[in-house]
Amino acid sequence: MEKYKWKAGFCTAQKITGGKYFQIGLAEDKYDFENYILFQKPYELSKEENPEAEQNGIYAEANGDTCFNKVEYVKITSTTFESLIDGSLFEIDITEAKITKKFKEYANEIFGSKLQT
Repeated sequence: MEKYKWKAGFCTAQKITGGKYFQIGLAEDKYDFENYILFQKPYELSKEENPEAEQNGIYAEANGDTCFNKVEYVKITSTTFESLIDGSLFEIDITEAKITKKFKEYANEIFGSKLQT
C-alpha cells in the first residue's frame, strides 16, 4: 500500500451548476502546489444518463492520477483528512486548510456512507 502524507494549506468546496456536480479539494497552496486531492460527484443526472455508469460515481484525482469509484473510505477529523483510494492511503494534515461547513456538507454529498466523521 502506498502512503501519501502532506499538509494542506488550501481547501475548496463548490457546487458546479453548469456540470451539475459537487467538488471538494485540498492542496498545499492555492497557486503553488505539488500535492493535491480532488473529488467530484454529480448531483443531478438527465433522463438519458445511466446512474450506474462509471462517470456518474465518485471521481477522484490525486497528484495527477485519476480514477472513478475507487474511494474505499474518507475520514475527516478536526486535524486530518484521510482517504483510502484504490489501495493508496492519503493522510492530509488539514490544521491550516480552514475546512468550511460547505466542505463538510459537500463531502457528505459526495461520499455518503463512505464518509466517517
